[in-house]
Amino acid sequence: VVDRWREHVVAMRQGLRIDGTRGELTVPLKAIEPQELKGPLDLVLLSVKSVSTRAVLKTLVPLLQEKSTVVSLQNGINEDLIAAEIGRKRTVGCMIGWGGTSVGPGHLTQTAPGVFVLGRLDGQVDDELEDVRNILSHVEESSVTSNIYGYLWLKLVINCVIATGALLAKTVGETVANKETHAVIKEIVAEGLAVTAELGICLETVGQSFTPEQYLALKEFVAERIMQAFEAEHANVFPSIYQDIQKGRKSEIDFINGHVVAKGTELGVATPLNEALVAMIHEIEDGSRSPGMNNFYQLEKLL
Repeated sequence: VVDRWREHVVAMRQGLRIDGTRGELTVPLKAIEPQELKGPLDLVLLSVKSVSTRAVLKTLVPLLQEKSTVVSLQNGINEDLIAAEIGRKRTVGCMIGWGGTSVGPGHLTQTAPGVFVLGRLDGQVDDELEDVRNILSHVEESSVTSNIYGYLWLKLVINCVIATGALLAKTVGETVANKETHAVIKEIVAEGLAVTAELGICLETVGQSFTPEQYLALKEFVAERIMQAFEAEHANVFPSIYQDIQKGRKSEIDFINGHVVAKGTELGVATPLNEALVAMIHEIEDGSRSPGMNNFYQLEKLL
């Protein structure tokens, strides 16, 4: 495990404590800091924040081989950025359906169960992809897909909803339980689906695929289902965007709702609520805006 957080590295060597939905265990790990990393690297599971992807790639690229594989275990859609640096053949996307929180040095909590779904960017399924699936299946149920973008974009839309909790400094469950947030949340989902449709992507859930025509016709239903799932499975989780703000770190908002805005601008699809939400989060980050329902009331005016 490579991590630039020195205290965390030292603690992991003694034993990483993991608790939460699957019970509790402590596992000593071979943990090092980035300057200690040596190549060649065969398989890289990249799990840094999206804001650090470019910087980390500068360290990784010289250590890769022709047949190396980099798997993006990240929020947002980093796969295109990674592929631009190392090529599409060496890049594997992964949708993570479970939740986790960093509690402190050497202590992680799994906050919700879920699955891994892996896929190559060109849709090819091969033995090497199966090898990665076998490795990740020791953590959670894992599968491979020929349509990884379908999973990644659905997860992105879901994360766009999760980010709204940062406007209130509330958990995901508290945010969606407040019916005054629903009109804004539904439009944020609708904008994300409109961009996805313009890209021509069929959205995927485990066991089901939906064409753009289908999910656009059911966009209100999709939003309702996302909110219901949050209340049932992720109610006590604080948005990672808010967790970053609390810790004084730059959040991933530009890679979540901001990615929807960027792609929408590129494709000519209007995304005013996501754009305004991104601006609000930046203001909360710099201290010029406070969390609260007033943020939702301002967004409602754009409906």
